Amino acid sequence: QAAVGAPNPLIAKLDALPHQRAIAIGAAVFGALAIIGPSSYVRFFLATVGSAVGGLLAGACYMYVKLPPESHHYTESIAALLNGEGLHEGPGELHKHLPAYGLWGGLFLLGLLRWWTRWECGFYDYVEEVQMQDGRLTQPLLVTQGAPPPPPPRQSA
Repeated sequence: QAAVGAPNPLIAKLDALPHQRAIAIGAAVFGALAIIGPSSYVRFFLATVGSAVGGLLAGACYMYVKLPPESHHYTESIAALLNGEGLHEGPGELHKHLPAYGLWGGLFLLGLLRWWTRWECGFYDYVEEVQMQDGRLTQPLLVTQGAPPPPPPRQSA
C-alpha cells in the first residue's frame, strides 16, 4: 500500500512538463477567480472541487473499510487513491481497488450533474408568501399536490 509520503505519479508528470512558470500563473488565476471571480465561475469551481473532494473521501472510506492499511490510518487510504494505487499493479490489484475509484468518480460526476441541472436538494423548503387573517394562517405553509385540504380552523369562544 502507498505510504503517505510516497511520490505521486500525477505530480511527477506535472513536474516534467515545460513552462512551469506558466502553469503556476494559470493555477493562481484559476484559484483567485474561485474567490473573486464571477459567481457563475465560483459556483462551477465549488461544484467541481467539492465533488472531487467529497468523492475522494467517500472512496477512501470504502477503501479503508474493505482494504484496511497496515497502519490503520484513514489518511493512508486517501493517499493510496491519490497515488493511483492498484491502477498499475495488474488486473488483480485493479479489481480490488476499482470500487473505490468508481465511487470517487461516480460521486464526482453526480456532483457535476447536480451543478449542470441546477438541482437543489435539502432538508428544508421555503414559503414565498404567508397569508394571515386575524393572526391565523388562511392557507397551509406548504401545499402538496393531491393532498387533502386542511381542516377548517377552530372557532374560539
